[in-house]
Amino acid sequence: MIINKTHRLIIIFLPFVIFFTSSALYAQPKSFEESQIKAVFLYNLTNFISWPPGVFKSADPYFRICILGNDPFNGFLDKIVKGEKVDNKSIKIKKIKATNSLSECNILFINHSYVKKVKHLLGPGKLYKILTVSNYEDFAMDGGMVNLINKKGRVKIEINADLVSKAGFVISSKLLKIAAIVKANDPAENK
Repeated sequence: MIINKTHRLIIIFLPFVIFFTSSALYAQPKSFEESQIKAVFLYNLTNFISWPPGVFKSADPYFRICILGNDPFNGFLDKIVKGEKVDNKSIKIKKIKATNSLSECNILFINHSYVKKVKHLLGPGKLYKILTVSNYEDFAMDGGMVNLINKKGRVKIEINADLVSKAGFVISSKLLKIAAIVKANDPAENK
């Protein structure tokens, strides 16, 4: 086979063209919004936290992630949980504006704008077998269980491990390794 000058140039430069065009494609990483990252973290809690015994014995076919207040995920959470299950129950996102239907929730995400309105519901034994999560700065220290917070431009997880444990949840050691463990504020210290 005879290779002419044009073919030789193509053979020599083709790898460079492929390298530089593919590098340009990969050099522009897809950026995700903070709300999307928090939505993924919220969903993944279902994989790293075990619910107390007896929670899933009812005939209810759904595992509910409730959002109290405005949806900070802009519908992204709905997309990522589509078709997913927890303990053979389909995940359903429920958006609520009042606290009268919290008993249906397995995870209660409390939007930061609602935290002060429901603070009286937080703490040991208040929301039986409901994992409370928020995006409010001192949520885990103020009686919430899990906080998804932005620190130095990165989404971090804070867990009030004592409270989560007292409520009967079991946290995976993998989650504990990446989370900041916080203690609840003691109201007696603030007097």
